[in-house]
Amino acid sequence: MPLCRSLNYYLDPTSASVVELGTLEHPYKEFDSVLVELMKFHTHNNRIVNVFIMEETTSYWLQSKSYISNITMVNFQTYSKIRAAPNTANIVGVKLTT
Repeated sequence: MPLCRSLNYYLDPTSASVVELGTLEHPYKEFDSVLVELMKFHTHNNRIVNVFIMEETTSYWLQSKSYISNITMVNFQTYSKIRAAPNTANIVGVKLTT
């Protein structure tokens, strides 16, 4: 399936942007939004996808509801808008409790 967007996704839980497109200017605010796109558009494809997470933030991955499947490679990296060598970001895996 042809894709009309970059293979780079941006995540910033602290973003002030009202619009969430997964771009640098309008990043996603939730980790699950990135995972939905990975499953919907990239599963069973020979693609290398990059997920950039804003430095010094914490994102939560609801493990029981999302996964990464049959993608050639998914790189997770931090990014910064103010420095060349970004600080770390945190991804916290959480389980759904009922």
